[in-house]
Amino acid sequence: KTLLAGFGQMGVGYADDPLYSAHISCPTHAYVLHNNSSFDWIAVVDSSEMARQQAVTGWSIPYVASDVQSLECLAEIEVAVLATPPSVRMEFIKNLPRLKAVFVEKPIADDLPATREFLKVCTERGILVQVNITRRSDHVLQELAMGGLNRLIGLPRAIFGVYGNGL
Repeated sequence: KTLLAGFGQMGVGYADDPLYSAHISCPTHAYVLHNNSSFDWIAVVDSSEMARQQAVTGWSIPYVASDVQSLECLAEIEVAVLATPPSVRMEFIKNLPRLKAVFVEKPIADDLPATREFLKVCTERGILVQVNITRRSDHVLQELAMGGLNRLIGLPRAIFGVYGNGL
């Protein structure tokens, strides 16, 4: 049973961009949850009335709420996708008693102490945490991260990246 918290651009909105969705088959969290049978996507939390209405009418989500405390299925949620501002993410962790895994947009929290607290609470509860860093498992990027970039160009002084249809 899965909750998508945040039904904005990362949640669903980027799919409306024809250039973006022309190159990416699952452009948003909503498309991944909808198209992957491993997830039973049952809930959306978003502060926007329009976003909640879209979740019901466009995606047939049975449980929608403006905040996590108002969600009627708190005890059912096992996976949470947190595409919310970092400042509210701990509320989801605290209010979802059966949570087993969380997928979090970067950054995890607003500062390092809050990030450490988030990870500490998740570790204590046995909640798996995956931070959305695209291409994390790409072998080329792993090689660059493990010293390949230094071997290619020397010690970087500044890096500027443009993302779109890969790097």
